[in-house]
Amino acid sequence: MNGVIIFIVCAATLIAVIIIRYMSEKKNKCKKVGYILVPCDSNTKNLEKLVKSYYWEEVFENENMGREILLVIMENSENDYTAKRLASEYSIVSVVDITDLEDYLKKIRYSCQNLK
Repeated sequence: MNGVIIFIVCAATLIAVIIIRYMSEKKNKCKKVGYILVPCDSNTKNLEKLVKSYYWEEVFENENMGREILLVIMENSENDYTAKRLASEYSIVSVVDITDLEDYLKKIRYSCQNLK
């Protein structure tokens, strides 16, 4: 009986921690002051170096003032794989197709307005 009670308390605590972290991450995303748009096409040279330099510049800024780095895919090219890999490696980097850019920005704005 005591084991069941301890399990329920631990599970409830774990769920509460997960919910609190999710909400705080969502609020932090809404505090971003802007975006860094990096166009990505077949003519883009040194994409990885460019993104890494932007990333470290933003990481060392004030946490609330950091911007999200959006890699905007302009056309299908060999840089698409690099862009997706960088987005999976760095938390503030996202990949967006040029046709979906407006919808992506509206979605973020709408979710931040609903959070308030």
